[in-house]
Amino acid sequence: KLIKFQFGQGREVDLAIAGFPGWQVELDGQKIELDQGEIGNLRVKVPAGEHLVGVWFGYTSVRLASDLISLLSWLIFIAINLKAGNAFKI
Repeated sequence: KLIKFQFGQGREVDLAIAGFPGWQVELDGQKIELDQGEIGNLRVKVPAGEHLVGVWFGYTSVRLASDLISLLSWLIFIAINLKAGNAFKI
């Protein structure tokens, strides 16, 4: 998501995104630290003026490990089905 803000004075902005490891935030192309709001959502500090805030869900070590385990499981499933001659009979 890319959000454009224009404020006369700096503000803390609560985003409607649950604070979960992996979220990344940038302000005008520079990574910034994010805080957690009162109800667990993402909160960013936006200074006065016009700014672009970018928010995206990036990779964490846990997410990368789970993706690798899923890939390995899928490859084992394919190998077992090919060896048994049941190539994808459902």
